[in-house]
Amino acid sequence: YECDTTSAEAVAGIKARMPLAEGQTLESLIGEALYAELSQVTKKLGLPADAFAGQKPWAVINTLAVYATAAELGTTDVNAALALGVEKKVQAYAARNGKQTAYLETADEQTDVLEGFSDALKNYLLKSELDAILDPAGVTGLDASITSWPGWWKTGDANAFATQYLNGYLAPGYEDVCREYHAGLITERNRHMAERLDAMLTDGGTYFVTIGLLHLVLPEDSVVANLQAMGYTVERIGESSD
Repeated sequence: YECDTTSAEAVAGIKARMPLAEGQTLESLIGEALYAELSQVTKKLGLPADAFAGQKPWAVINTLAVYATAAELGTTDVNAALALGVEKKVQAYAARNGKQTAYLETADEQTDVLEGFSDALKNYLLKSELDAILDPAGVTGLDASITSWPGWWKTGDANAFATQYLNGYLAPGYEDVCREYHAGLITERNRHMAERLDAMLTDGGTYFVTIGLLHLVLPEDSVVANLQAMGYTVERIGESSD
């Protein structure tokens, strides 16, 4: 899988990096306007007003992203939204069949990426999550098509997903931070994932790898494109080959 974020060790490591440094406040980092919108969101979600007061911006963004996705899917049940992921299905299959588990990233590596984003990008991402929770119908870009994703996945329409992302990820007026996001969260991580897959394959063995669509379908910097650049033959297997 992409990253271990559920084991006791990983959870402890992530939690240890979430609190703000002594003397810092979330409001001072994100500004009054965003903090006021965050207060609206905590009220809407039924969370304590100070639920995020002591957390770093990246940690708040990560937590709210789950709520935002649930809202975009038309549900308030966060656990139900999480259970819809393909990774959960594969994990259940692996557990039933005694499969070994491995990860292409560590929790620290993934957190390093999120924490290393510029303040401008963090504020942009935070506002995007807040806006999605307060007004799911007003979401734009890739997330606006989220209800279509299961159908695209089922029919193998990778082009629809890639096209939707590439046509919308550079939000007008925020092109620089969107490029920063793409470079850090997608391009660089895809390169590292491909390198680790290469090392695993060089050692021999057969592996079933489950990663998100954005790591698979983009034409220039996906994990697939990186593997092909290394000389691997990558064959897509569809329903007709099952």
